[in-house]
Amino acid sequence: MKSYKLFTIVILFISTSCSVNRANDYEPTLIKLKETMQKNLDSGIGMLKTDRQFMLDTDSIVTLVYTDVLNQSDDKKLLEREQERWLRKRKKISDSLWHEVDKVFDETGINPELEREIAYGTIGELNYERAIELNGMINKKNN
Repeated sequence: MKSYKLFTIVILFISTSCSVNRANDYEPTLIKLKETMQKNLDSGIGMLKTDRQFMLDTDSIVTLVYTDVLNQSDDKKLLEREQERWLRKRKKISDSLWHEVDKVFDETGINPELEREIAYGTIGELNYERAIELNGMINKKNN
C-alpha cells in the first residue's frame, strides 16, 4: 500500500512535468518523495520494498530532470559527458553493493535482505542527489 503512495507521487510528478512550461522546479517533488520514503521506513514495515521503490522512483526522476536540463543546455555535449561519468560512477557503486549481496547469499544461502535494502537505499540516495544537482542547473538557468 505504501509503495502506491510513492507511485502516485511519481505519476503526479510526471504529469506536471509534461506541461507546456518545461522550466520546472523538481525540488519540492523530490523532497516530498524523500519524506514519504523516510516516513515509510520509520514505520518499520516493508522497508526493503520502500527502499526499492525509492530507488526506482528517483531513477525515473533523474531521467526526467536530465532531459529538461539537456533541452535547456547551451552545451549539450558537455552535459552528456558529465551524465555519462555520473552513470558510470553509479554503476560502479551499484555493482559493488550487489557484489556484497551476492557474496552473502553465496556464503549462507540466505537472501540477505539487509544488504539488499542498503543497496537499494544507497542507489536511491545517489539518484536523489543527482536529481537535486540537475534541478539546480535548471534553476540557475532560469534565474
